Amino acid sequence: MRDLQLLIENIQTAILFPDTISPTLLRQYARDYAEACIELNRQLQNCIVHIRNGNNSEATRLSELERPSIPEKFLMLDFAARKEWIEIIISHGLQVPPVLFTEQLKELDAAYLRVSPLEPFLKTHRLQALNNSPLKERLITLRTIAKIDSQNLFWQEDQEKFEKARIEEINKEIQDAILSSNITLIDSLQQELNSPNWIIQPPTQYRQMICTCLLQNYADTLLKHFADFNYPQSANVYALIQQTLVANAASMPINIQNIIRPAVAWINKVQKQNELDKQVKQQSLKLQRALESESPKPILERLYYELNTIVSQAGLKISEELDEFYHSKIDEIESHKSQFVKIIVVAIIGLCVLIGSLIMWGLTAKNNKQKINDVITKSQQIKDSINQVKQQ
Repeated sequence: MRDLQLLIENIQTAILFPDTISPTLLRQYARDYAEACIELNRQLQNCIVHIRNGNNSEATRLSELERPSIPEKFLMLDFAARKEWIEIIISHGLQVPPVLFTEQLKELDAAYLRVSPLEPFLKTHRLQALNNSPLKERLITLRTIAKIDSQNLFWQEDQEKFEKARIEEINKEIQDAILSSNITLIDSLQQELNSPNWIIQPPTQYRQMICTCLLQNYADTLLKHFADFNYPQSANVYALIQQTLVANAASMPINIQNIIRPAVAWINKVQKQNELDKQVKQQSLKLQRALESESPKPILERLYYELNTIVSQAGLKISEELDEFYHSKIDEIESHKSQFVKIIVVAIIGLCVLIGSLIMWGLTAKNNKQKINDVITKSQQIKDSINQVKQQ
């Protein structure tokens, strides 16, 4: 970097004080500057080839191989007085430098922007290679890089190579895990195989081997909890069995299915009973609240019927306290209804007597007719009230 920087400083001095520079030095400066420009353009063009092939990271890597880097060299060679320098060279008949590849530099700058999010992962990728890290860890990093720099086909090719090697490793790890009954490792391998990030899909028999091993282990655990009639633990293990089948798109092996059939039947029975108990509790609460809020009789009767249906299905009975509360409330409603009807009947009889009296006094009088109409209207309102009470 010092040599190039010194060259630019000498050129700038020659521009400012042309009389102080000998023709020999001027010729040397012109030759060195032209060669530096030619080399910079060559390096830029080499980077552009990788960029246009989709390999931005390789282009930036080549750009940083030397110091100064290509962008730094460009800034130094494209100094402010470059135009004056070229005029001096032409006037002395010396070697003219080529035009710098400005457009190619813009492409390289754009490649730097695309690669910048990759830098932490590229650093990790290099360190993992130097430390000979496990292939599983290196593959995770490589997939991240390939996803971010998706236009770079080189990363995808590397990922495919890593996956082929990892598939061979997994085959051995599965066999070792099954022999040693290492369920933790088997479960980890299952998660890795079910990842959607594979380009090369692992053989289906890998998942089948893992699935069968896990199911057998879960079946043994389920039978132990079933023997103790431990419903929560049994239900949890059975849920794991179902999740394993779904994750591996597999069906239950017949031999395992036959072994766990009694436990599964018991789990389903307890689960159904628990659900019914929950419904009974919820429906009882609804009825309790309706009774306390003085709801109309039709609503109370409907809630009581629904509760009675559920408790019958569950093989239970309505609690004595709630049952007594319900019937006492219904009796109370009926009692109020009966008393109200009696009062209205007496009122109607009185009104009928009044109407008859008014008719005897003379139906032709205008005032009497108005009173009769008022009484008839009132009587109709009372009848409507009676009908409403009956409907309740």
